[in-house]
Amino acid sequence: MRFQKFMRVLLTCVITIACIMPKFSMTANSAEGLLYYQFDDRWKNTKFTKYSKTANTMSSSGCGIFSFCNAIYALNGIRPDAVEVAAWGVQTGGYRPGAGGLYRYDFYERVESAYSQKYRFYLENYCYGSVTDARFIQHLQTGGVAVIHVASHFMAISGYNPENNTYCVLESAPVKSRGLETTSWVPAQTLITAGSTKVDWYALLSNIPLLGDVNADNQLNTKDVQILQNYLLTNETFTKKQFEEADVNQDGEVNIYDLIALKHVIQQMQLPVVIEDEPEEDITEETEVLEDAPAEAPTEETTQEPAEETTQEPTEETTQELTEETTQEPIEETTQELTEEMTQTLTETNEEL
Repeated sequence: MRFQKFMRVLLTCVITIACIMPKFSMTANSAEGLLYYQFDDRWKNTKFTKYSKTANTMSSSGCGIFSFCNAIYALNGIRPDAVEVAAWGVQTGGYRPGAGGLYRYDFYERVESAYSQKYRFYLENYCYGSVTDARFIQHLQTGGVAVIHVASHFMAISGYNPENNTYCVLESAPVKSRGLETTSWVPAQTLITAGSTKVDWYALLSNIPLLGDVNADNQLNTKDVQILQNYLLTNETFTKKQFEEADVNQDGEVNIYDLIALKHVIQQMQLPVVIEDEPEEDITEETEVLEDAPAEAPTEETTQEPAEETTQEPTEETTQELTEETTQEPIEETTQELTEEMTQTLTETNEEL
């Protein structure tokens, strides 16, 4: 009897705690605190000398790059290559270490077309505004993330708790003046009051569904191609969820055309980002750095006009590869059954892997 009474009391306590705990609108990645840290040995001494010879390392002038990387990782668990994104930003003029840091308009006008497929995101909007804007809060509550700009610094926000009006802020370069840890649940008042943490601008990023991920490992690769091929050869069965994932072209069926589409998507994700035209150097005077910041280079002035957008044209080699992939003639047999010719096509595809 005593044991039963104890168990009833314990169960009551567990239920009570579960009921009073706040229900956070946040990602698992945020909770785990797995973040891009600006002073990590992997990239802190990486230099780019195109725009400046001083304060040009990723540790001294990288908050714009790392806030983007943190946002993507919190959004869908994909780990962007921070050095690659930085090099791309330098090439396109969106990132100028030692000469203003991240030029937000130049960067966000181009980053979606360059990396949306590889990092599975799309840019909903970017504008001047506050974290209390209705669209900002709704965006977080529906699974989106945001990159925010405060005084001479960029950070990311990955979650919102409506019960106490707090935001999960991801900080790549914690300093005393901002008073934030790498992951902090911050009251709205902290982000709207004048000071080093007042948000004046934000970019909203949303996730692209990862169709084709039939093994549910949050990646698209040849493993998914192999599993889909086995299904088409009747060597494997799919659950309802797997069937939905395998319908890559969203026509309500799973057939050879989905296999072709999946291979094309994977190829796009693996292609290098190519920009032919490079902007002319435009050295901008840097703004004052916060006194206690660890050599954190400022971002561009908020009144800066966006630079002219350059036209991105794929190289001849890349164009040829994409053309060869996307212009494949679909086989004309019925999609209801695998004929001998479709089986042969699948076998040839398997040999290419």
